[in-house]
Amino acid sequence: MRFSLNANKMLLGIGDTYRLKKNSAWVKQRDFKHFDETDLLFNSYSSAQLWLQQNSQVNIDGKTVLTMEDSDGVHNLLDFDKINFEIILHRTDVPANPIFSKEELRNVLLHGNEEHDNALIIDFDGYLKLVPLIDRSARTLTEYAVRFNTFDAGNGYVGANSNLFHLDNTYTILLEAWLLHLISGRELYSDGRMGEESVEEIISEINGQLDILRERGQALQ
Repeated sequence: MRFSLNANKMLLGIGDTYRLKKNSAWVKQRDFKHFDETDLLFNSYSSAQLWLQQNSQVNIDGKTVLTMEDSDGVHNLLDFDKINFEIILHRTDVPANPIFSKEELRNVLLHGNEEHDNALIIDFDGYLKLVPLIDRSARTLTEYAVRFNTFDAGNGYVGANSNLFHLDNTYTILLEAWLLHLISGRELYSDGRMGEESVEEIISEINGQLDILRERGQALQ
């Protein structure tokens, strides 16, 4: 896995994406999924995050921009420009758990504790996890491929006594989001269906993306 830093510029509804290069310049990127030897690539998400923390001001398109959020949680605004920084994952091989099963999801949910809120996530390796939201909000969660809608405490979504009434729908939503992550490399939030494809059709598309990753991995060897 490799990670790049991208800055998304929103101006009057038209978005430009800039990529951090090895020479410290931010260059307009036509395809944010593409990466090459001119990019400043990081071996981990945390390394890219640390770079943003250590470089609080950068110059993009002739303007000075803050890389971190202001104290009120709002990104720096410059006139009508809004710059959002995003860490993109560029896969060089297939994930360790390429397609999670409904049984995996069932086991994760049954082992949850419904006495507190939980965030259901898919990590970068493709594993499902419940993250307890104790003294923290779901908004603070980073370094994941997909975050599903929060399961509120006491509603029977998780735990050994849950009838998992939402299992089928949640599984389909997660597969859709996982597919989109494999295509884009972006961290995604999902709380509902995005299309009308069946589970079988989504899995077929996931397998197609995995074949692309295998070919990429062989080419990089």
